[in-house]
Amino acid sequence: MPSNPRGVALLSASRPTFTQLIGRLALAACAVLLTTTVSMAQTTLSPGDIAFTYGNDGSSFSFVLLVDVENGTSISFDSNSGLGGDTRTWTASGAQSAGSIFTESWGDFKKEGCYAYQGSATCSNVIAEFSLKGWENSGTYTDCNPSGSQSIEFPDVSSRVYTGTRSGTKADLLSALDNTSNWGSGSNNTSDFTVTTGGGGGSPETLYSEDFESYPDNYGWGNNGSNSGTFDGTETNWSLSGDDNGDYWYVNDFSGDNRFEGKELDGESVWTSLSIDVSGYTSLSLSIELSQYQYNKMDNADYIRVFAIPDGGSEEQLFSQSNDLSGVTTETLSITATSTLQIRVKARCDENDERWRFDDLVLTGVSSCTEVAVTADAPTVSLDGNGGGVCFSR
Repeated sequence: MPSNPRGVALLSASRPTFTQLIGRLALAACAVLLTTTVSMAQTTLSPGDIAFTYGNDGSSFSFVLLVDVENGTSISFDSNSGLGGDTRTWTASGAQSAGSIFTESWGDFKKEGCYAYQGSATCSNVIAEFSLKGWENSGTYTDCNPSGSQSIEFPDVSSRVYTGTRSGTKADLLSALDNTSNWGSGSNNTSDFTVTTGGGGGSPETLYSEDFESYPDNYGWGNNGSNSGTFDGTETNWSLSGDDNGDYWYVNDFSGDNRFEGKELDGESVWTSLSIDVSGYTSLSLSIELSQYQYNKMDNADYIRVFAIPDGGSEEQLFSQSNDLSGVTTETLSITATSTLQIRVKARCDENDERWRFDDLVLTGVSSCTEVAVTADAPTVSLDGNGGGVCFSR
């Protein structure tokens, strides 16, 4: 090794061998491939992770992300010729945040219906659907009705835009976006949404329930001889209104299991719960059991409908069934967060063997309390919260 005046040893550099050079190039190629693979990772979306916010026949549509998505995430949209027809593909250019709105100009957007999905074009992969004309019972534009998603339809219009709240939890926003009363005519609104996480309440709590077990048989309205109801109007948990000239609209005992039943109602009969305090709760959800007396008896003029009435205002329809129900069904219905809430059931049927039934109403919600910091240094304890809606846990 050559010497130098300072007495410091000099290191001599050696050239890499051919084998070393090839190894380094291979490592570099692997690094590039890995980076490309990671950057193109795709978020797998579930029903309810996106929702339509606007549609204009033959022109364009908009949708909102209700969850964060990774760069490269793709969503397919089929409209012209229904599901499996002409496809428009949206791909995220970079990571995108929940609440972001995107508009696609697309001449093949048809008012008959548009389906959003990932993977193959099958109903089981649909994550949102939107129709400006109403779904067909069969044919090209059938209702996939994906559970837990937006599945909204309008009665033959050219365009509709979402006009409801743009801030809330994912569940509350999805409920609002799936409610036709929160839509109107007019130009597109491309303002982003704010999707909140909903505080530290955690598990759903029961806010109201009614199973009719505490009431005597035939409690309600009745005009059919031995089936006459006993109802003096002083009931505080719920009230009856509408047409009271049908055979009966009352609690009926089915071998020890009480249900509320309406037989040959002629006009529309109405059951309404008391006003329920739901302030401070999000992710409101109503479960209700629905059934009928015999299958293949109801016709198109017969119906049973479920509504929410927020803050004593206008009814918001949550469920509607005309014609026959298929057996006993339990519907789980999302409701937009509010301060007070009433639940309403309306029914109509006009023949002796036509009878609607409902039972086991359960309303739940998640507390929207904020988390607090708790510090203790005996003999004092400090609680630091954000104001109203604070909850504490041990």
